[in-house]
Amino acid sequence: MKQQDIKVGSIYTDGKAGLRRVTAAGPQYKLYDGQEETDCLQYEVIASAAAGSVVERGKSPDGNPLAHSTRQSFAAWAKAEVPADQVVQKIAEFGAKRVKLTPPQAKLMRTFDPADEIKTGTNWCCEPDELRPARACQDKGLLTIDGEPGRGEHFEVKLTLLGIEVVRLMTTGVTEPA
Repeated sequence: MKQQDIKVGSIYTDGKAGLRRVTAAGPQYKLYDGQEETDCLQYEVIASAAAGSVVERGKSPDGNPLAHSTRQSFAAWAKAEVPADQVVQKIAEFGAKRVKLTPPQAKLMRTFDPADEIKTGTNWCCEPDELRPARACQDKGLLTIDGEPGRGEHFEVKLTLLGIEVVRLMTTGVTEPA
């Protein structure tokens, strides 16, 4: 991105698994005292591909790490601005790429058809033999099981936003979770 396009309050992505919100700008956000560059930024790390990929300079009110950068360096990292109303969706997209599924879990997740307009809150009926993989998928945050189904009973699940993204990745063939 261009340096002049980086604005305080905006959220940016590197197009991989990083999301950062620029929280402030000014020379006080230099990386170190001897630095010549004075056009510096403070940003909040919302999502990151690798833990510890930035030097923390504090915590945001949300508990996310704060870091400093020059505007030039930040602009080189940023590939696109993310509208604030799409941040939760982006986090789910990035998370879906990291989900690892066993073959039975993947089989269960493939039963959800995106052509049926998958959305959170929609109930899906599952077969009794799908309970074990459904519980594992629930532990991964992909779905919630309604009630406490007994052995041999049909049961209902609701996909989470993360689960919907996993299904979308699996069915579009863009990339499948590991």
